[in-house]
Amino acid sequence: MRHSLPSKYIFHLLVTIAWLSLVSSVFAQSSQALIENWRAADYNFNSTMLDNDPDGNVYVVGDTPATNILVIKKFSVTGNLLWQTIYDPLDSLRGAWMTVDNAGNVIVLASIVRALDGEPHGWLTIKYDTNGKLLWANSLPGPFRGAIRVEVDAHNNIYVAGYMWLTNASANTTHDSVLIKYSPSGTTLWTAVFDNNGAIDKPFAMNISPDGSRVGVAGVSGNLFMALMYDANGNLLWANTNLKAYAANDVAFGPENVSYFATGTYSPLQSNPDQMAIAKFNAAGTSLWTRSYSVGQRAYRLRIDSQGNVVATGITTAGYFDWMTIKTDSNGNLMWSQRFNGSESNFETPNMLVLDASDAVYVTGTGGPNPSTGMISYLKGVIAKYRSDGTPQWAVWDPYANGKGLALGAGDTLASVGFGYLVTAHFKDTGVLDLPPAAPTDLRAFADLTYVNLYFVDNASNEFRVEVERCQGSGCANFSKIGHTLGENSTGFRDSNLLRDTTYTYRARAVGFMGASDYSNTVEVTLSPVNPPAAPINLTAAMSGGYVVLNWQDVSTNEIQFYVERCQGPGCTSFTGVGASDANITTWTDYNVATGQSYTYRVRAWNSDGYSGYSNGAAIVTPGGIPAPPPAPSNLAGQALNKSQIRLSWTSNSTNHDGVKIERCKGSNCTNFTQITTVGGTATTYTDSSLAVGTTYRYRVRVYNSAGNSQYSNIATAKTLRK
Repeated sequence: MRHSLPSKYIFHLLVTIAWLSLVSSVFAQSSQALIENWRAADYNFNSTMLDNDPDGNVYVVGDTPATNILVIKKFSVTGNLLWQTIYDPLDSLRGAWMTVDNAGNVIVLASIVRALDGEPHGWLTIKYDTNGKLLWANSLPGPFRGAIRVEVDAHNNIYVAGYMWLTNASANTTHDSVLIKYSPSGTTLWTAVFDNNGAIDKPFAMNISPDGSRVGVAGVSGNLFMALMYDANGNLLWANTNLKAYAANDVAFGPENVSYFATGTYSPLQSNPDQMAIAKFNAAGTSLWTRSYSVGQRAYRLRIDSQGNVVATGITTAGYFDWMTIKTDSNGNLMWSQRFNGSESNFETPNMLVLDASDAVYVTGTGGPNPSTGMISYLKGVIAKYRSDGTPQWAVWDPYANGKGLALGAGDTLASVGFGYLVTAHFKDTGVLDLPPAAPTDLRAFADLTYVNLYFVDNASNEFRVEVERCQGSGCANFSKIGHTLGENSTGFRDSNLLRDTTYTYRARAVGFMGASDYSNTVEVTLSPVNPPAAPINLTAAMSGGYVVLNWQDVSTNEIQFYVERCQGPGCTSFTGVGASDANITTWTDYNVATGQSYTYRVRAWNSDGYSGYSNGAAIVTPGGIPAPPPAPSNLAGQALNKSQIRLSWTSNSTNHDGVKIERCKGSNCTNFTQITTVGGTATTYTDSSLAVGTTYRYRVRVYNSAGNSQYSNIATAKTLRK
């Protein structure tokens, strides 16, 4: 695939899109840098890759997981569908790559996949002429065979890279990197296999040197770096499997066939682990240098500009993944770096970069901004452009466009494919830089207890998010950033955990690829002081039928509820909550009282700032004379704890008893119970101590009040332990 373009053509931006759902054919945000000329969609296919020919015609390939067939389309520069063809063999297919040769012929590479599990099980290379006629197809089925990349040289020879499960000279099966060269007519010229002592060897990228004498393969051997260099006759010139670097993700050529590989430093063996890295080799394969860059963690793609400088894009992992694009000189010295962080809460990944004749940098991948809801799974396809000195020029994003690959072709077109449906769009670059986002206006603030809700008018169409700044006090100027909205098109923000009875001043600004907007107006807001309700007064208790009715006077204006507490017995102090009433309701009835009992009540008010003090206490004795004896306890059980202790537990069925009497006798059939102790009225357990070792005891309990004893509970038997 070509990566340079003639400067004489008018620049257009071509975008092939595949995304996850069907919507209107417009960018999510407008840009004065781009004008959309046309867009065509095919929602029956997922996109794979695209290329364009010297006349600006656009070729795209897609596949479908439903039937595993390929579709190849050709569009004119004006968006007319010139032809499309379906390749539907008996095998199931998954598109891998495509390229267009100098004659406008289309070469498509696909993996043959097993219907059982979708795993690659062979390669398929097919070639069509410029009118969509199938010229030839070469199928290489076999287990664990995956197709990765196809490229053409200046003579229209075809190079295909992938991996295969092969048997080596020692009769051992190994997972090997394979490079095949075909003539333009489809004849296999040679096959080169790389086996690194039985390691899993897999290519990730392949490139041809400008003079056609070298074919570089970047990939992984084991789980680390693999760089391979072949001549045009398939001879392996050199190989490097560096144990101090992660997989090589891309390869590019500089002057005199020096080669550069995109990688990252391997943490166990490097003093600067997990950094973006570039490795440089001379034509003979001698390592000239490997430089790492702390601004990122991995380099995924790289290209060499007209001055011999290296441009690479990858990821930085300070939190969620963001794009990191860097430029170095030919000695690896960092010239500039630019981070694309459209989403603060999503993994953003670049997938390809290309350079134009002016050495401007174009990167495409998935990223933000998020929608205003902040949905983490919601990614967009993004294209970003930087000037050769790293200055941002414009960025566009769309829910259904961009994101996977870029290719520069004739007519100064930029082609991009996304994920999902096969959608193709065509744009013109106006040559005008994009602007920073417009500032939000009409900032307003509303306080509620310990938080402030901010609202504003969103005037921007190209923001990532809106940042909010705050300072404390009226007329303050020492603002600092406190947060940002969840995504683009937001019109509000909440600031929480603030101090009561304090004044805060706020301002906001929109932030996008081209920088930050001006600030909005400032707004001041004062949070109310802490103000719990006043305590109710004049609490009274009176009988009504068989119930106690409470009344009190409400002297508060800001209560939310009243809470009622009660204790039982003359002079009691152990209050517990028994009920509540809503604001301004100054009466409550206790329906759960026993006859002949003394109760004391108290009431307090509550709001979100806390409780009031308590009201006065109100005591009452319920009528009914001598109360009835209480009901007997039930479910008495005994459990030996050790050699000298047995724990008793029971269920209390009474609300009006004063205590519990516990009786015991010795022996498994004994009946001569004697009272051993009494416990408080609310108790439901007791531990009997100082008992004989290995001895059986029987227990029974009953409760009592002023009317007498209840009936006995059931009898429980337990035996102390011997050890």
